[in-house]
Formats: sequence, structure tokens, C-alpha cells
Amino acid sequence: MINSVLSYHLGTIENSKSIRANRISYSRTSYYPTYVNKRDWKAIECISNSTSTQIIRFLINRKYGAKFKEIVKHTQRAPSTISYHLKRLKEARVVSVYQDIFHRYRLLNKHRTLRILSNYS
Repeated sequence: MINSVLSYHLGTIENSKSIRANRISYSRTSYYPTYVNKRDWKAIECISNSTSTQIIRFLINRKYGAKFKEIVKHTQRAPSTISYHLKRLKEARVVSVYQDIFHRYRLLNKHRTLRILSNYS
């Protein structure tokens, strides 16, 4: 479908209140059914990336969270990549960081995260 035709139809559906749009930037818009909670939008966008999903799945099984180096080792990605994804996950309120001797990352709300993973991944 041509972009202009697609944009027209998405606009029509949005005007009918069947979907809502999340305009992230000029070139990026995400569309969600109206029943999806706005709070979950950022989390859904995070789980659309395999690295973020890999981090989440690693943290699900960690009772006391995980150190940054453990996450890097598990995902086998560059530290800068993991830092970027952890920042996005924190902004989406999926992951929190706390400090004991080390900075540890853990899921903020395991139940919410599991629900989002099961419904939208």
C-alpha cells in the first residue's frame, strides 16, 4: 500500500476513535487499540525490540536483580547497547535500579511486565 493511502486510512480509523496514535517524532508513529492503557505504550514499544525483551526475560528469574555486567554477559551485546535499552526500560517504568554494593537492575512490576509480554509480544 502506498504511504499516502495508508496514512489516509490510519487517519480515518483514528478519527473514528478505534485506535489511538502515539507520535514519537515526525517520522515515527505507533498505533494502539483504544483498550490499551496509555501507561503501557512505552513498555510495548520496548518489548518490540529483541534486546529489551532478552533483558526483561533475564530479569524475570532474578529475585535480587542483576548487575550491569551480568546483563551484558547474558545478552552478549555491547555495554553501550545494554545501557541504551536499560535507559528506555527505566523510562517505560519496566525496570528500576537500586544500589547495594553494586547498581542492580530489577523489574519494577513483575506482574505488569508478564501481562504485557504475554499480551503484546
